[in-house]
Amino acid sequence: MEDYFPGKKAGAAPRALPVYAISREGKFLYGLGSAPDYNQTTYPSDVAGLRYDVASGKLSGSVKVKLNPDPWIPKDHQPIQCAVEVEATLDRAHPTNKTALQGTYHGKCGVEDVAGNVSGYVYTQPLVDLARCQLMLTLNDALIGGREHYHNRIAVRFDIEEGKAVSAQFGMVDLKNQPYDLRPFSQFNFSTSRDGFGGEFGALRSAGCRG
Repeated sequence: MEDYFPGKKAGAAPRALPVYAISREGKFLYGLGSAPDYNQTTYPSDVAGLRYDVASGKLSGSVKVKLNPDPWIPKDHQPIQCAVEVEATLDRAHPTNKTALQGTYHGKCGVEDVAGNVSGYVYTQPLVDLARCQLMLTLNDALIGGREHYHNRIAVRFDIEEGKAVSAQFGMVDLKNQPYDLRPFSQFNFSTSRDGFGGEFGALRSAGCRG
């Protein structure tokens, strides 16, 4: 969704809100938003209200996005609930072209009205093989007691083989959002599927982390 966020400064170009949606057998199942030009976190997105007509290439319906805060934006550190209606058309002959999907959206971002153009395209292959990969996560507000919000973050890294975590580490996150001082979890049971991941992991209380 183009022109979704205001520019960083007065007169600067507006910023987009990308949303990645997974569809299977004609149904939209999951969605995830991420806008690094706005803040450094991800946004769970409900795309179940979208409908795609194969015959015409029309995409229409609703998208709900929860804009999660990072330690800096928004200033009140509260999530923002957003909902938009989408009307767009996919170039069925060239669906993977970067401009294959074109249309418009309108709705609300919190209490603010938003409207603009939609553009996108279709991924035909998974972006990541979740059965064999390395996952690096930043968990905001996983700790308590920091003088600043960014002090309460931890980094978590999983090495995945055949859909199972074979090693797991955690550490701190610097101001450039890079992990450091990684150390192993004392226990973990973590696995992946073709659409996501989940499980449990923990460390000794003296290490300051349990998840």
